Amino acid sequence: MSHVPRALLLVLLVLVLSSCAPPGPGDRITGYDTLARVRADGSVDVTETITYDFGRRPGAGLLREIPLSERSGFLRHRTWEIADVGVSSPSGAPADIEKQDEWRRLLTLEIGDTRAPVTGEQTYELSYTVHGALTDEGHGPQLHWDFVGADWVVPVSDVTVRVEAPAVVDAECFFEESGQDEDSDRESWDVPCEQVGHDGAGADFGQERLGSRTPLSGVVYLEAGSVEVAEAEHVLAPMPRWLTVVGVLSLIVAGTAAFFVGTYGFRWRKRRRARIREGFAKGVPDLPPAVAGFLLHDNRLRAGHTLALMVALEEKGHLSSVPKPGGQDKDWLFVEQRSEVALTPAERALRRGMFGLNSEIDLTWMGRLMSRTRVRGVEHALLREAGQRGLVVRPWIWYPMLALFTAALFAALCTALIVNAITPLELTGLEAFSAALVPVVAVSLLLPSQRTPYGDHVRAQLARKRKKPAGLDPVTGIALGLPDETVAILDEKVPRLRPYLRDRRYRRRWNSTVDSRIRRSRQRSGGGGGGRVAGRGGGGGGGGRR
Repeated sequence: MSHVPRALLLVLLVLVLSSCAPPGPGDRITGYDTLARVRADGSVDVTETITYDFGRRPGAGLLREIPLSERSGFLRHRTWEIADVGVSSPSGAPADIEKQDEWRRLLTLEIGDTRAPVTGEQTYELSYTVHGALTDEGHGPQLHWDFVGADWVVPVSDVTVRVEAPAVVDAECFFEESGQDEDSDRESWDVPCEQVGHDGAGADFGQERLGSRTPLSGVVYLEAGSVEVAEAEHVLAPMPRWLTVVGVLSLIVAGTAAFFVGTYGFRWRKRRRARIREGFAKGVPDLPPAVAGFLLHDNRLRAGHTLALMVALEEKGHLSSVPKPGGQDKDWLFVEQRSEVALTPAERALRRGMFGLNSEIDLTWMGRLMSRTRVRGVEHALLREAGQRGLVVRPWIWYPMLALFTAALFAALCTALIVNAITPLELTGLEAFSAALVPVVAVSLLLPSQRTPYGDHVRAQLARKRKKPAGLDPVTGIALGLPDETVAILDEKVPRLRPYLRDRRYRRRWNSTVDSRIRRSRQRSGGGGGGRVAGRGGGGGGGGRR
């Protein structure tokens, strides 16, 4: 992996982890009941009864965040207002609003008492009035509302919604699910709620269970003229919550420090490895062709490496090659043979399973052989061989090193959480990212390299030899990925070279067939998705424990 993708991955991890406020272990919402009464003047009185299970870890109370706008176009948001906020607790938990803040079109309520933490199930009843929630797109008034928002960080169970309104003519309810399609692409789609019903006086929705960050949206259609619909008000889209002046300044300071730390550390590592390499002898050591090609191509299996392994298997008597009948020497069969000559780990990994169903295989069968498991098996075996020659760190040492680095990186990513736990700073957004930036860069400099300094030296020698291949063994040239014209010149000096290696057209077909199969075995899908209704209404938001 190059330094740029690695750095981007680290930045992404920091942004994701530092922006999260994880709930306590086992936190969940065991009941979420909403009653919404639509008045004739278009206002909506909302009462939310939320039963939050804090588990055994004490919490100060409930955090509830309610958006005051939704996107309606490029850099435009439709707005509404919330008034008359009140909170009580039928379970007897402290229900004072210790802090009520409206910032960047988001209403935040911190409910409870930091001096009297609670545990177990506690019920909170929130009431408020919304002005500007109804819309009219020319087909009559409607209330499109996210009764459960996408920002609840805990799973939600037993969701019930009752909307009371004059002259209800229709109602819909959706929640969002996501998964993988038949091509393993990630996508999201709307699923109808388990309970949907309406009559002239209201609508009812219900869902037994929702995952964390899963919105549930209801749409209630009213008869034209039954209620007043205020003209929609729009504002410029608010800035993201994480973008603050303090955050920007801290990012500048942290970015400058990280730049100098990273630059100095990278140069120090480079000079150190260069000094070590000065003590190695010049020239390419005697390596199996497949190992040499594997090392040059950054420990990634390619078709030329498999062809070199097939030649080795034939030279050791474990298979023989014959023209395929009717193929006019354009295709070849590889026939299983018995031999007592020992094989290297990579040769054994390739041979294993080749002749499981047939005693002879052709190029088509060879392409099918390159499954994900087989590719990983051959790569792991080549790594073992490279480790035995001191070119890479041996797996039994490499994986513990990688585990230690991962633990150190995770600790660096959690810098903001650690700071928040031991100080009253309460870092969020860019501030949290800035706090983790320097530790992450410092830890990334400790990232162990799987290739040893000797491996770097040999790889550099192989790269030079690839540019000036005079005297190079043709099989090694194929494994290193030399052009066909260069391999042809090397062929002339080896009179007993295998016939199928001399056939350039056959080698091209081999590379195309086997390489395409290897690439498919490594494919990873992501992204995708379709249009959704859930999560596009007003309201929503979320919260969790304080």
